[in-house]
Amino acid sequence: MAHARRASQEISSGAKKVTQAWARAIRAELPDVDGLWYRSSMDGGAPAVCLWDPPAGTALPTTPDILLGLDHPGLDVPLARVCRELGYVLLD
Repeated sequence: MAHARRASQEISSGAKKVTQAWARAIRAELPDVDGLWYRSSMDGGAPAVCLWDPPAGTALPTTPDILLGLDHPGLDVPLARVCRELGYVLLD
């Protein structure tokens, strides 16, 4: 059990070399998985997603439902909200 706890901590906050090795091993063992959900070390442990390139299946659509530039009218409010939640600064 102690090894499992250390592994979990390493995946969440370990060196990139270690976490990337874990991701490669998981992908090799589970080739039908599209990616991983993990706790972000850059965002206080908030949920984050790693998607394989190329994805194993249909994790992402081949084309977007809509494609808008970041300067599209109406996106300023939702972009500002997301930036505020992440602690980022939205530049004009």
